[in-house]
Amino acid sequence: MPILGEGSIKISKLNDSGEFQWIKRTGVSDGPVHVNDFSVDAVGNIYMTGSFGRYYSTFRGSLSFGTNTLVSDGEINIFLARLDMHGNPVWAKRAGGESAPYVNYYNDKGQFLALDNLGNVYMSGTLGILPFLKA
Repeated sequence: MPILGEGSIKISKLNDSGEFQWIKRTGVSDGPVHVNDFSVDAVGNIYMTGSFGRYYSTFRGSLSFGTNTLVSDGEINIFLARLDMHGNPVWAKRAGGESAPYVNYYNDKGQFLALDNLGNVYMSGTLGILPFLKA
């Protein structure tokens, strides 16, 4: 079930004349969500990374890409998502560990990503205490 929440990601595609081809709302969160980087592969799949969760809270944040819902394991966690060439969610992953409540500098953030010709995704960012990668 999609989360109707505080933040969401808007993504659009324009053609070479600057005309909108489509605009989508995805990555719906019950707290702040930030996209820090994105890239498009050779066939048009869109990859994005950033952070989601809740600052200064003991409640875990959620982020929904279609039917795939990620739940933060601490305050703020990293997300990595793949959308198809039409902006529809394909998959989403979360990374990060538990952080000390109310200590913002322990938060996890996906900051940069790159793609290679073999379809691999490389991501960098910051991790707080213990990193975990979960679907």
